[in-house]
Amino acid sequence: MPEADIPMELIREQLEEEDARSSQAENFDPYVGNTLVSSLQQNTTSSGEGFIAFPMGDIMSDLNISTVNISKQSGVSIKPTASYKRVFNTPIQQLVAGSLDHDHLLAIRTYAATDFLRLKKPPDRATWESESGPNLGVRETNNREIVDLKLRFDCVLGVTDTGSLHTTRPFSQKPNVAHVCDIPDSSEFKDPNFWRLAWDLNPNSGFLVSSDSVSTLDLRLPPKKYFELNTTTEFLTSVEDCDIDGILRLCSTNQIFWLDRRNMRSPLLSVRHYRHFDRYLLTTTFGNACTLLTSRRNNFISVYDVSQSNDQLLHIRGEPSSILPPFTTLESVGQTFIRSPFVGEDTHAIVLKLSDRGAISGCGLSTEGLQSSLAVDVKYTSALKSIEEQTWEPKEGLMLKQDHTQLSMAGAYESMCVLVLFLPFRSSDTPELFRKYSEDIEQREEDEAPHVYNLVDQIPEYLQKSDIVSEQMLTTYDVAFRAGDEPKDPSRSDFLTGSILNSQRGYRGLRQGRLKPISLKTKVPWHMDLAPTLKGFGVSDAEGEEDPFAKFNLRDGDMRTGPSLRLEKRSREQLEVDLRLSCDVFSSYPFAKPGEVDQTLETMTEALSLGDVPSEVEFGFLRPVIPQPDGDSKEEGEQQGLGVGVKLLLKEWEVGTDLTDYTYQDPYNIVEARPPPRRPAPPPMVRAAPPQVLTQTQPTEPRPAMLMVPPLLTMKKSSSGAPPVLGTQPQTESQKTAPPAQFEHLAQSQTQSQGGLMASTQVLPGPFGGRPTKKKAEKKKAGGRILAVYPGRII
Repeated sequence: MPEADIPMELIREQLEEEDARSSQAENFDPYVGNTLVSSLQQNTTSSGEGFIAFPMGDIMSDLNISTVNISKQSGVSIKPTASYKRVFNTPIQQLVAGSLDHDHLLAIRTYAATDFLRLKKPPDRATWESESGPNLGVRETNNREIVDLKLRFDCVLGVTDTGSLHTTRPFSQKPNVAHVCDIPDSSEFKDPNFWRLAWDLNPNSGFLVSSDSVSTLDLRLPPKKYFELNTTTEFLTSVEDCDIDGILRLCSTNQIFWLDRRNMRSPLLSVRHYRHFDRYLLTTTFGNACTLLTSRRNNFISVYDVSQSNDQLLHIRGEPSSILPPFTTLESVGQTFIRSPFVGEDTHAIVLKLSDRGAISGCGLSTEGLQSSLAVDVKYTSALKSIEEQTWEPKEGLMLKQDHTQLSMAGAYESMCVLVLFLPFRSSDTPELFRKYSEDIEQREEDEAPHVYNLVDQIPEYLQKSDIVSEQMLTTYDVAFRAGDEPKDPSRSDFLTGSILNSQRGYRGLRQGRLKPISLKTKVPWHMDLAPTLKGFGVSDAEGEEDPFAKFNLRDGDMRTGPSLRLEKRSREQLEVDLRLSCDVFSSYPFAKPGEVDQTLETMTEALSLGDVPSEVEFGFLRPVIPQPDGDSKEEGEQQGLGVGVKLLLKEWEVGTDLTDYTYQDPYNIVEARPPPRRPAPPPMVRAAPPQVLTQTQPTEPRPAMLMVPPLLTMKKSSSGAPPVLGTQPQTESQKTAPPAQFEHLAQSQTQSQGGLMASTQVLPGPFGGRPTKKKAEKKKAGGRILAVYPGRII
């Protein structure tokens, strides 16, 4: 093949399209049809003959045709064959059976094309003879795939995934394929690839069903839409051929419709089936009354008794009933119903289902009150028996060839402390491995009684022993376990081993308060109470509560025995002991090391320095482990890799502070906005008066007259439109005591302070010192001496 550069975007789009199509096919595949069919014909007044056809093989591409015999006396018998009749190149997607004169007609739709077989069975032979007709390929259907087929005598009607109709007569003298009609391109459907066909009473008419509408069709005219669903979430799933009563039965994902072929715009009756959303729902009607609702996704069958009454109206009789046949598989790829012509069609039927593995399961359905049922007999040939007798050994892979060791656990079970709780038993019926612990438990606790009392006295002094060095946190149970003797049955986990406190005396000591960790709390540097966390497990804070786990008891009844009740009570008490002793956690040393807490002279000097580098981070119980990078590093140990930002954030945190008592203060005033400052009260307004000289009120303390400094002048404009008001500003102490020689220097410094911000080397305040503050707004002040004030003029 020639080399060509294919864009990656084109390949990606193709893969995404295939992935989307595969995911949609898992939910519903409109191209899949029924692959298990049957066809029966009555030969005499007491017997009949037919066949069942289904695919077989690894990819379900081999066609199997087995014989079915019906007798009025013996019922139905099936003779399955072990060999296939025809092999196809691609898997079989749909099988459709029909009658043609005294023969049977079978249509086989595969991925490649649609083939037709005419089946005959000579009286002197046990197998079926087949005659092939011209197939229907994609060339005859304008390169489109067929999604549904219908057979009526020698006429075949097919619909493609675009809604185009094609018809052919494969066993006529001129088997030509004729194109009937197409669906207009302007039509919109919920699922454009879903199409189903059904025959009408007239030979040349039928019904075309899309995902949301039903149209009537005539082989000589284009189809016309008469029925349509109103909801957007409902899909049509199947349709049946119109029966002699003139009623068309239609199924959707929500309900079943009974339509009159003469007026299909509104249904005669509709019933909600309340099944899960399933687009594989299918209806099958026996006679004129019994309608069965089935699906290939499950084995559930719903039965509806709908028929016309004497008033010629359609009625449903009683509530719909349900049947769950005992099939071995859940999902199926095909189903068929076999009805005997010698028994009433509305009373008996045999349902057969084909699984995806090629297994056929069946059961008989009958109405209540009948004395006899339709028997089914499967006759195995010698070839089938030889296949059944073969031993199919699985192929061992690499994992199955690994070495393994068998170990007998009988010795471990003999020492288990397990007792039957749910079934009544007698002492003679109790197994030895369950009875051993029950017999020795009381004697065992009596022997360990002195050790329990000694352990209760040793628990408060355990952490004060000089030889006890523990770098781990310990619970009250750990302290009790380590203070006692080593157990006889050690375990890798202490809490799974158990101690001598797991006894009735230990439980009584707990209820009496002798195991309270009050003495341990005062003798350890750090303690944590986990009682709020253990509330979720049913342990309440009230220690005086009697039997807090009684709500978990088994239901009392006559079948409960004394040993069962005693073991239940003991297990409940031991659970309380384990949870109570796990509420407190102790540590033999504080979180912060002593060397980190002491404030040396060097650290205090660094705190008062003007440097920008914050102090080192203090760690508590959990300390970081930072790998050493390649090369030289200025920082060493735990401080390596900690930037200035981390040190600044952890500067305010003190090791050992309780989380519940800590309050975060935002240094940037973002979390909680401070209240705005109150505005100063405006000075009292002075109305215009005759010219007068404003003088300052002299204080009572004596001072030299030469040291007086004229007050600063402020101006305020009145809101009432009055002339400007002049007032005096109180003098500062520097103004009061400044000598006359320094007045000019004071005025000059004041003018400079008003002109701009002076540079300063002082460390500014704040949690992150060294940051410049916001420049304050300048206040303009007027200075000079006031001699006299006239309205609208200053002198």
